[in-house]
Amino acid sequence: MNSLTMMLAASEGGAPPNPIIPEITEVIWGSLSFLILFIVMAKYAYPAIKKTMEARTAKIQNDLDAADAARSDAEALRGEYDSKIAEAQAEASRIIEAARGEAEQVRQERLAAIEPEI
Repeated sequence: MNSLTMMLAASEGGAPPNPIIPEITEVIWGSLSFLILFIVMAKYAYPAIKKTMEARTAKIQNDLDAADAARSDAEALRGEYDSKIAEAQAEASRIIEAARGEAEQVRQERLAAIEPEI
């Protein structure tokens, strides 16, 4: 309430209005305004918000599914690459062992050829 209303109420001999408890007309108008706004929001705003949230949820779920699929593909590729690397390492080890064997055989042949001369 403004000070003019308080002075008018005081000059009329009545008690000044209570600043904590509003007048009944203010309560009625406030409640009526709230109900009208609530009904309008429930009818128009809520469905739009709900539709947007559902679309967002669906997009997030699709993104999560795509990420899971990409991770599965990456894991499969990694397993394939790991097996190829292991196969290449085994092949390299086999080639090295074969070369060592041939080198040892050549060494033995050379030693055998030199032995009679010594």
